[in-house]
Amino acid sequence: MTLPDRHELVIEPREPVESLIDERFEANHADLVQGTLLALVGADLAQHEEAGARACLVEAETFRDKLSTRTRAGLAMTRLAVEDVTDGAAALKQAERAAQADAGHVDLWNQLVALTYVGLSTGETTRDDLLRRAIAASAADPNDALAPR
Repeated sequence: MTLPDRHELVIEPREPVESLIDERFEANHADLVQGTLLALVGADLAQHEEAGARACLVEAETFRDKLSTRTRAGLAMTRLAVEDVTDGAAALKQAERAAQADAGHVDLWNQLVALTYVGLSTGETTRDDLLRRAIAASAADPNDALAPR
């Protein structure tokens, strides 16, 4: 694959990102880039536009098998931020299942530990939940100084 010199590269700002990616990269890489961009935009939108964030999450999920563990963990964390949660313990269990399945990055486990700790004060979580998630966080990245020990 030969890319044009930087000064020859012309990008039309209104062109859909899909066509720009498809023109430049192989299919697997294009899916990875597109899915990661959707996840990043969704995480950013979660701060101020939950409907847009949810739409990005839905689209990013279609690329889930191509995404890195860290990006899949980011999807789970964004989902926790934008979903209407009526049962905090159930939402944490859903994120924990994602971590156990294919999103077991230390960032997600650390987020789960922090939220579980908060849940202890409301009675929504137990010390056993905290211990289980803290052990999983340590196992996810034993060299991370921020991981609970």
